[in-house]
Amino acid sequence: MKSTIKKFICAALAAATAITIICAGFTTAFAETAHKYISIEIDSETFRDFDKMFCYIYDLTDETEVAKWGSKKGAMTKDVDSDIWRFDLDEHEIELNPEHKYTVVFSSDWKAQTEVLTISSYDSAKDYTAVFSNILTWKSFSFIPEFKYIWAGETLNRAAYSDINSDGKVDVIDAAVIQKYTSGRTELNDEQLAVSDVNADGTVDILDAAEIQKYAAE
Repeated sequence: MKSTIKKFICAALAAATAITIICAGFTTAFAETAHKYISIEIDSETFRDFDKMFCYIYDLTDETEVAKWGSKKGAMTKDVDSDIWRFDLDEHEIELNPEHKYTVVFSSDWKAQTEVLTISSYDSAKDYTAVFSNILTWKSFSFIPEFKYIWAGETLNRAAYSDINSDGKVDVIDAAVIQKYTSGRTELNDEQLAVSDVNADGTVDILDAAEIQKYAAE
């Protein structure tokens, strides 16, 4: 009787071990297919060249280039029947450090149509998909439109950029301050300049005043 029970227990343990190994195999296989991506959902009006999309990733902490757009390694792939382009981190054997800060650039060519986004601390469980923020600017030297993108789920707080006179509200008075600055009728200090670049194109000009006027009207 004892011999029979012992054989039964051994058989049960062996079966349990086999099931554990099989489950581990399934888990490993699933993990290998769960790729990590950095994506961009392109607004229909944004990029003129849909045949190629590139991605540039730069590690601000180490000051090193992670992936360069415009190269074969940096090319993104387009999801079927969608406006999503993806850069597969796993496919390119790239691991981002959660303690590092990164900038990500999306582009369709080498001279324009670009957007620079920031990843302050990378989270591998998070979906990094950039979406159009409804802000459009123009490059003055080439008259090429640039479209402001933000990470999905994040909001662009224009009010944080627009209270030029620090009166606690964003209105046409702030727009008037920028108009005076661009025409040379007034000066702005460093703090005012920092919050005046509403469209984040690197310059303070009449386009920023127009953005404030639209914000105030809404």
